Amino acid sequence: MLNGNFKESHEKTVNIVDFTKEDSQEFLNCCDENQGLRVNETNVLQIVEIADKYQVVQLISTCKLVMENVLTSTVPLHADSLIYANKMLHTLAIASRLQYVDLLELGVTALGKLPSWLYTHNH
Repeated sequence: MLNGNFKESHEKTVNIVDFTKEDSQEFLNCCDENQGLRVNETNVLQIVEIADKYQVVQLISTCKLVMENVLTSTVPLHADSLIYANKMLHTLAIASRLQYVDLLELGVTALGKLPSWLYTHNH
């Protein structure tokens, strides 16, 4: 990110204004192998948009794998099902915004397999 003929490479700083400080810190921690922080289901949606914007290819690949796991994980058939479905929908929304067609196809297929009561039952 700081290599090349860019203003940021000369100044050795990047001003990140379109993401929160917390999300930016989470992103930087995942970029720094010494931090030991890994992309997971809890932080992936915070990190992927920043990684995509700044084209951090390795981190994008990792995020897409985690997002794929979210979209293809087995949804339990009990009260927590709505939480899982909601997580899938948020993941799909980000995949759509970032135009990750492969994840969109996976997610639509996975949502189609959820039981209909999940969409119609009053919770």
